[in-house]
Amino acid sequence: WMHWVREYAARGGNVTVGIAGGADPNDRLTISNQGTGPGLISVVGNAVFYGISTFSQIGTFSGGTAGSPLVFNFTTFAYTNVDASVAQALLRDIQFSNASASSSTAPRTLQFQLIDGSHNSSGLVDVAVNVVAPQVAPSIQLNSSGIRYTPQSPPQLLAPTATVTAGTATNFSGGSLVVCYDAGATADDCLQVLN
Repeated sequence: WMHWVREYAARGGNVTVGIAGGADPNDRLTISNQGTGPGLISVVGNAVFYGISTFSQIGTFSGGTAGSPLVFNFTTFAYTNVDASVAQALLRDIQFSNASASSSTAPRTLQFQLIDGSHNSSGLVDVAVNVVAPQVAPSIQLNSSGIRYTPQSPPQLLAPTATVTAGTATNFSGGSLVVCYDAGATADDCLQVLN
């Protein structure tokens, strides 16, 4: 397929990237804004530019959200050089993301198709995206704003109604709990686990 990309000019053609299997409503297909410079892809709104020339717009895109394919249409302007190197740079700059904390972890099958200005097609080319569940940290709620303690009194519980919510891992073996002084400590203060 990359041999095909090297041989054909893309002016007036298009690139379509869709999720053919395992899609999640929060999946996103976008074009990365690399910045302005030689060999770089830049994005302003739905317009895409390549390089640093004033006349460097190579096309526009739409879709890529809510299950719709990302469709990029190369410009037909004669003054814009949209050759195989430009098409290749664009293909390399298409990215996948999902911002949901509860995204499906089903594998995604993405399909790329490149059509040149003479309507010659690369056919559908697949790429797999294996989604790994994010690591969610555990959380604690102390349910206490503080205690009153009189020196030389018996030890007092700091958070007798504290609750723990597990994150991704439900087993705390090998983990740790750290309780430390943030301010105001003296040499006579003591933190301990009551028996």
